[in-house]
Amino acid sequence: MAGHSHWQNVRHTKEAKDKERVRVTTTVLYQIDAAIKSCGGIRDPKLNSKLAAVIADAKSKNVPMETINRRLSAQDITDPYVIEIQAPGGIFSLVETRCKSVKSTRDKVQAIAKKYGFKVTKSNQGSIASEFFEHIGVVSVAHQKALENIDSATELAIECGATDVRESEIDIGVKGFEFHCELNDVDSVRQKLVSRGIDVYESYCPYLPRQKVAVSAESGRLINEMYNRLREAIDYADNFYDNCDLTE
Repeated sequence: MAGHSHWQNVRHTKEAKDKERVRVTTTVLYQIDAAIKSCGGIRDPKLNSKLAAVIADAKSKNVPMETINRRLSAQDITDPYVIEIQAPGGIFSLVETRCKSVKSTRDKVQAIAKKYGFKVTKSNQGSIASEFFEHIGVVSVAHQKALENIDSATELAIECGATDVRESEIDIGVKGFEFHCELNDVDSVRQKLVSRGIDVYESYCPYLPRQKVAVSAESGRLINEMYNRLREAIDYADNFYDNCDLTE
């Protein structure tokens, strides 16, 4: 049992570090896109002060320059889309990417996913994301003086146009609130919160599973291993979503 306990501790520590790395990178990529969009599509940090500030912050957080430069390269990027994969037992996963070469990217995902018991769904299906996941906007805020409890957060959510608010751990050791909203409203909700003096932690547009499926710790480890291999193989694999509920 001692060995089992040691493995559990190691696994949780690694997962926590992986989650933090992915969160930081995802936030930086979103900020790069926002800085480029707000300055009329200018991708040169010498001509875009907002972009320069984001890149400086990313460097301080040890985000690889290769990752930053790939995001700045417009010719290889398209609007985000998902590649749907599934495994026996009702396990579904979404690979969110911006790579223009859709067929090549799907082939890479298929080759890796197959080794872990997953398969890519047919390109014309497009049903997993809509049937088993909810695509929403989320603006997360850490606990602060103006937001001390769920009642004050609910009142603020109504004022800012959010559809729901939940108290949660928004990051490792950071408790706060998640303001949920429609996809097209995420920037508006964020700006309204900021205009009311609220420090926004991050904003993003995740796919949330409508219902989770229990999976073993070993299955969870293999799925995380698959995600790591996909990150290495695909240039613009921004996010991974699944309906797994890890059991001990």
